[in-house]
Amino acid sequence: MPSLDFVYDLVEKFEEDNIEYLVLTLRQGNTEDKVDVFFNINSESEDAFIASVDKIKDVVKNTKGKNVSPKKKRRKKKE
Repeated sequence: MPSLDFVYDLVEKFEEDNIEYLVLTLRQGNTEDKVDVFFNINSESEDAFIASVDKIKDVVKNTKGKNVSPKKKRRKKKE
C-alpha cells in the first residue's frame, strides 16, 4: 500500500495553522482496501461538520463515485 507521508504532513500543517479539517484517504490493497480518516473539529463546529459529511455522502451517491468539479463561489469584493 502507498505511504501516507504526504497526508501526515498535510494534517500536521493543518494542526500548526489551527485549521479544522477532515481528511479521508482510500487505499486499495491486494487482499483488502483501507480507509484512513483524520479530523480535528471544534465542538462549536460539530453540527456543520455532520451536515457536511451527510452532504458529501449524497454527492458521492448521486455521482456514482465519479469526480465532479465543484462550482466555485465568487468572492465578494471588499469595499
